Amino acid sequence: MDILTEINRDLVKSSSLFEAEQIVLKGVLELGQAIMQNFLESLDQTLKSQVPADYQVINKQSRTLNFIFGPVTFQRRYYQVGSRKREFYLDQQLKIKPRRRLSPHYLMMMAKIAQTTTMRNTADILNLVFDSGITADSVMHAVHELGSRVVEQSLVNEQQTVHRRTPHNLTIEGDAFMIKLKKEAHHPGQLSLVHHYRVYERVANQIINRRDFLSVGHQGQLESRLSDYLDCHYKLAGQMIFLASDAGPGYEPTKLLDLVPQGAHGEYFLDRYHCLQKIERTLGQRNELT
Repeated sequence: MDILTEINRDLVKSSSLFEAEQIVLKGVLELGQAIMQNFLESLDQTLKSQVPADYQVINKQSRTLNFIFGPVTFQRRYYQVGSRKREFYLDQQLKIKPRRRLSPHYLMMMAKIAQTTTMRNTADILNLVFDSGITADSVMHAVHELGSRVVEQSLVNEQQTVHRRTPHNLTIEGDAFMIKLKKEAHHPGQLSLVHHYRVYERVANQIINRRDFLSVGHQGQLESRLSDYLDCHYKLAGQMIFLASDAGPGYEPTKLLDLVPQGAHGEYFLDRYHCLQKIERTLGQRNELT
């Protein structure tokens, strides 16, 4: 029985829309796994006729890679090359690193999400959506390997020429948090301050066109990137821009108001989380007003 038939059969038995959606999602993920397995094994078969003359097949061996849609186990040929070298020709052609279990796209997604939240939160998000068993350590390795490439892509996207338009309720949030840098030889891991700005529009209680800006220890450079992005994407003359932060060092109201482009107006607010904290500290958690 094929996967689509199984999905339709199980949908008939479902008793709620919630259960039906789970069935469809599970089936789609399984379909992706089956398609990828077939693709990789078919490609290995095709490459067999293209290998150099000194490649001799030893056997077939299995390998498992974790993709966004789940783990895929596939068979590929193991070759003897000359008198000494041995290799998996498929792995070489696809540039799959030895002992690597995560697909390149999955690694890139991890690195991108980790730019906007903690590594533990990134792992929790991916496990909630894909049930993939990702750990915070896996996220850390992805960030160290691909973080610079993610930043380069972000800079290219920020600087692309687009049609400038008038935004809807444009908001800029600023915050900072500490991270521990990776330990290297003779250099213990050090704590560094990560600066984070988030720009978005709010329409009918929905957030749209969100963009995150992050930098380790270079707030001034980050503010320049933010200003360039606003100038490239929006017509802000005469517009009201809403600003929010915890009012901590580097994110005081006057500091955030300096981000407002000339000709626009800024209105500063203490963000909700820290506003509630201040209310509780002032009035007490058991106060009826709190």
